[in-house]
Amino acid sequence: MRKFIMGLIVIAGATSCTHTNNTQSTGVPSQILIPLTAGNSWIYLDSNFAVGTGTYVNSVSDSVYVTSQSLEVGSQNGNITFNGIYDSTGFLGTTSYLGIDPSNTAVYQYVPTDTAGGATPSPDVIFETSTSDNVLLGQGNGPDPSDPSCELLYTLYGYASTTVINGHTCLKNIQYTTNCSNIVIETDVTYIAPGVGIVRFEDYQTDSTGANMKLDYSQTLQTYHLQ
Repeated sequence: MRKFIMGLIVIAGATSCTHTNNTQSTGVPSQILIPLTAGNSWIYLDSNFAVGTGTYVNSVSDSVYVTSQSLEVGSQNGNITFNGIYDSTGFLGTTSYLGIDPSNTAVYQYVPTDTAGGATPSPDVIFETSTSDNVLLGQGNGPDPSDPSCELLYTLYGYASTTVINGHTCLKNIQYTTNCSNIVIETDVTYIAPGVGIVRFEDYQTDSTGANMKLDYSQTLQTYHLQ
């Protein structure tokens, strides 16, 4: 689940990265996309499903909180503070940093340990706002761990219409991962309620033919505590 790379420069010792985003969104929520004050916490239910069939396997409780660790990042829109995130079993992981663009239109993730396929760690967009539905927000490439000769294509789309999940009014992004055979092998759907944070994340995967896309994993907000 690699996200498309933004043009950011990590000041705290990491390398710069290439700008590949063609942003068309200007929608700005009235509340911050994800409140990243140290000590903020969320409890999720993480559910696993069998790849290819979508058959339910199990669920676990997942604790996520903002740590006291931070680093500064320079961007086209000004400095961004990245705050440490600890996600015990979920897709954000335990070595991740999140940052909000000063325009409050994008959420970035930086994982210093993300070196899969020989990649250099760099901030990636994991969510961006949109003024209409099915807007192409950006594309990027990353190494295919199963095929060193191939680079995967990641395409992110934004939606302005809202979805209510467990009482939270959410914005939505969908990211498609396409392999060198032009087959969409993975689809990620992220729902964010501004002022609350990530409410639901869904990961769909397919078999090698691309004809059997099924839910593989979901992460759904149960409760939260904000400072």
